[in-house]
Amino acid sequence: MRHSNSCLRSLTLSLGLLTPIAIAPAQIGWTQWTSGTGANNHWYLAVYVPGGINWNDARTAAQSLGGDLATITSAAENTFVFQRIANPIFWRVVANPTRIFGPWLGGFQPPGSAEPLGGWTWVTGETWGYSRWANGEPNNFQGLQEDQLHYFTLGTNPNSLWNDLRGTSLVPGFVVEATTPPIAAYLPLGTGCAPIGQQAPTLAPAIAGVDLPRLGTTSNLRFDGLPPTNQLAVIGVGTTNRYAPAGSGAVALPFALDNLGWTGCRLLVAPETTFAYAATGSFDHPVTIPLAPSLLGQAVFFQGLRLAPGNVALTNSIAAYVGP
Repeated sequence: MRHSNSCLRSLTLSLGLLTPIAIAPAQIGWTQWTSGTGANNHWYLAVYVPGGINWNDARTAAQSLGGDLATITSAAENTFVFQRIANPIFWRVVANPTRIFGPWLGGFQPPGSAEPLGGWTWVTGETWGYSRWANGEPNNFQGLQEDQLHYFTLGTNPNSLWNDLRGTSLVPGFVVEATTPPIAAYLPLGTGCAPIGQQAPTLAPAIAGVDLPRLGTTSNLRFDGLPPTNQLAVIGVGTTNRYAPAGSGAVALPFALDNLGWTGCRLLVAPETTFAYAATGSFDHPVTIPLAPSLLGQAVFFQGLRLAPGNVALTNSIAAYVGP
C-alpha cells in the first residue's frame, strides 16, 4: 500500500525541520561549457558525497556516469570547474595547520615517477601543461606517498588551488567531465543507519542495467531490508543533497538525527516530497521522469526511512541523473 505527499508535513515536523529547506546556489546537475575563453563544449558535474570518497571509487563513479574525473588543461577551465564546487559542502576542514580539502580531479602520478613533482598525468592521457599547485605543493606531506590530485586551500576559504594527496584519503566529492551529453544513471551516495546489530536497509535500482532514470520513462528503485512483518517505510525525494551558505535559512545537510534517539542516523536528502508504504521484506518505488528536455542532466535524490517502535533505520541515499 502506498500513500503520496500526505505524510510530508508530519515527517518534516517529526524531524524538527521547521526552517525552510533551500537549494544551494552551486550547480546540482550537469553543466555544459559552451561560452567564454577556452570553452570546449564538454559537460561537467560536481558530485557531493556526504561521507567522503577515495580517488579510485570516485573514478569508478565518474566512469559510471559516462565520463571520467575532470582534467584541467587551462586557467579558464580551472575557473569554470571551480565554480561548480565553490560551495562549502565540497570542502573538509583539516587542522594542524588549518587547511581545507576539496574534490578529486583526474590527475595522478604513475608508479615510479620522480617524487613529488615528476610524472603527473591526466586520466585521459592529455598533455600535462597547465597546473595550479598551492604554495609548496606537491610535497608528499610528512613523507606520505601522495599520488592523486584534488582541490586544496590553506585556510578556510575555498580556492582553485591544487594539492597532491593519498588516493585512500576521503574527500567530500569529485568532479566529472564528459565529452558527450549526460547519460541516465543512478549513483548511490552516503550510507544508511540501523539499530545496533542490525543491517541498514538499502535503496538501489530494482533491475541493474534496466532501471535507469530516462526522459519519458518510469524506472524502479528497490527499498530492501524490511523485516518479514508489515512495517511503515517512507521514501523522501528532493532536488538537493546539499545546503546553502550560513545565514541563508536552509537546514544543513547532512542533518544528524541523534536528538530523536536515532544515533548515527543522518538525513542526506532534503525531502520535498515523501511516499509512504506499508510493506514487508522489500518493495519497488516507481520513478517517473517527464518527457521534458530541460530535465536532461539534472539530478533527483532519494533516501528511505524505516519506521517502527525502537527500530528506526535509514537507507543510503541515491542520486538519479536524468538521461535520454
